[in-house]
This record gives sequence, structure tokens and C-alpha cells, in this order.
Amino acid sequence: MSVHRELSRAIEIVKAAYEEAMRTHGLLPSAIELISSYAEANLAALNGLPDGAADDVP
Repeated sequence: MSVHRELSRAIEIVKAAYEEAMRTHGLLPSAIELISSYAEANLAALNGLPDGAADDVP
């Protein structure tokens, strides 16, 4: 399995765990979806940065 596929799978697992935790806490499905989309956008932005540059992101 490639590193990219392994990382993608790990992200899917973490996303599912966080979404379930938000559901358990009582967040509305629309809020969970919105928060997840923010997280995906953040990951996509970080993925486009050069190596080490993410350390400088506040």
C-alpha cells in the first residue's frame, strides 16, 4: 500500500472518530458537516504547502 493511500485511510478513520464524538456530544448533523468541511479545507491547504511550512501556520 502506498504512503498516500495509508495516509488517506488514516484521515478517514480519524474523521469518522471525530464526527462520532461530535454526534455523541449532541452537535447537529449540519454543524458536524460544516466542521468536517472546514477540516478538509485546512488539510487540503496544508497539503499544498512546501515541507516544513505548515509549522509556521498559526
